[in-house]
Amino acid sequence: MDKAKQRIMKAAEQLFVQKGFNHVSVREVASRAKCSHTSIYVYFKDKHALLEAIAEKPLATLHASLVEANDLYELAERFVTFGLTHRNLYPLVMTTEAQRVDEGANHELNEWRLTLFTELKEKIPAEKDHACSMDVARMVFYQLHGMIMTYVTSEETVGELLERLRPLLRHSVRRLCEGEGT
Repeated sequence: MDKAKQRIMKAAEQLFVQKGFNHVSVREVASRAKCSHTSIYVYFKDKHALLEAIAEKPLATLHASLVEANDLYELAERFVTFGLTHRNLYPLVMTTEAQRVDEGANHELNEWRLTLFTELKEKIPAEKDHACSMDVARMVFYQLHGMIMTYVTSEETVGELLERLRPLLRHSVRRLCEGEGT
């Protein structure tokens, strides 16, 4: 990859994480990357394309990991592990301009989110009622997302957090999928 493009992506990621995507201008990214703001447009159509480029590799890695998961519990643990390992990046790529998964995607980042959600939904035990399956998938996603977001600023290591959270993760996913009596 071109060194200028790498500098731009690194500067943008730092600023997006620090200030939030909506509070960073292309000029700020250029200043941090030590280039002109017009040179950013050589590599990226706009600020959204820059965010998508930052997110692509980590989300592709997460997707490949989720595809390989044998069951919902393994998928859940892999998802949480990813979020805790990428604590700075996770909120940026999973919440910036997010939309409902049942409305289709309006840009590449939401395509990735939809793909990840679909992978999760496919691991959930089948329900006769499609709406019920979608609801369970949403609840599991919210559980996983909430678990990650609770610890994005924690100083504990990923290993320490997973050791403590793993039993709760398995129990909560089982409760959501199998019902109250488990």
